[in-house]
Amino acid sequence: MEKHFGDWYRVVGIDADHNKLNKRWKGVESFAGKADRACILSLARLFHDLPSAEEVFVEGFATVFQKLDNAFPMQNNALELSLLAGASLSSVLGSGKEQLADVAALAATCPAFRRKREKPPIPEVLDRAWNHLVQRRSSLRDPGPMDVMPIEEPDADAMLKDLDSAFQTNDLSQIGGQVTKSLRTLSTLLVPLVKTVNQLQWQQKLYREDSNVLWWMTGGHSCDLNRPFAKIETAATALLIGKELADLVRVMPGPLAAEAVMDRSLADAGCNRDETITLADAVNKTDRDWREAWVKQVGGFTGVDLCPTTLAVKSSVEIPDDEKTWQTAFRSSTGLVATTSIKPLELAVQVYEECLFVKVVQA
Repeated sequence: MEKHFGDWYRVVGIDADHNKLNKRWKGVESFAGKADRACILSLARLFHDLPSAEEVFVEGFATVFQKLDNAFPMQNNALELSLLAGASLSSVLGSGKEQLADVAALAATCPAFRRKREKPPIPEVLDRAWNHLVQRRSSLRDPGPMDVMPIEEPDADAMLKDLDSAFQTNDLSQIGGQVTKSLRTLSTLLVPLVKTVNQLQWQQKLYREDSNVLWWMTGGHSCDLNRPFAKIETAATALLIGKELADLVRVMPGPLAAEAVMDRSLADAGCNRDETITLADAVNKTDRDWREAWVKQVGGFTGVDLCPTTLAVKSSVEIPDDEKTWQTAFRSSTGLVATTSIKPLELAVQVYEECLFVKVVQA
């Protein structure tokens, strides 16, 4: 059982004895152990108490715990279900299933909108999600030595000579023995060779990603709009930089230095680090054609309600060209206010992680 599970119940003011906690945790482990990407998205909606939480999922999730404890409340249980959803997300984070854990981490953090949303019942789950992403990103580019096995060059001439001698005898037992010996020699060489090639391919993938990111950062030029970031307003630049950096990421969940890269890009574009902007301003100051292209790129992603900036852009495209009308729909869908103050780097990081979230879910 999670060692803080009992504390989480006390934090939200729900009484739970040892027997009750055991039954609840058994349900958490059972559900989290079978969770797929779709379930994780639903858990995140429930954890953050989003309006988009599906009634069918909520009832099914509650039933898991009712089967273990007939006293589990099936009504007026929103707070406890949110807690249990957070516990389930935390369980996935610690499952050792890296790709699924990446989905869970981003599903937990993206709706928080850089902690601008009202805190969920168990904020510790958000901390664990962010820590998971930091650890994963750090491990991808571990500077330690490569585990390369030495590969000895085979004596091909001697091997061919032995095979030729065996065939000259016309003795099947000698021929078979020599062929077997040769194949064993080749197999001992093949294993380290394949391992080394796989490691080199992995490193090449990372180096290519790093090279593309560094050239993009150095150029200070928007790939999407084909003009310098310095000639674009700060609010719009924050959106562009977050999205374009995510477009360059090929190895999930991205490089550890991503936030530093975005900070540098914003500074090079002349953005004031201490300036505050709003999501509404950022969306409204971007070209509609660019927003439409972004929405098309996202496609049929089913977790858009978990991604505030992506949903804001989508709402601004789908609702008639009015800079305020879409904000009302956005608030009713997310519970967030589009005019909330946020710093450019915070918004860029939010967009970046949402775009990565789309990628890991659709992978």
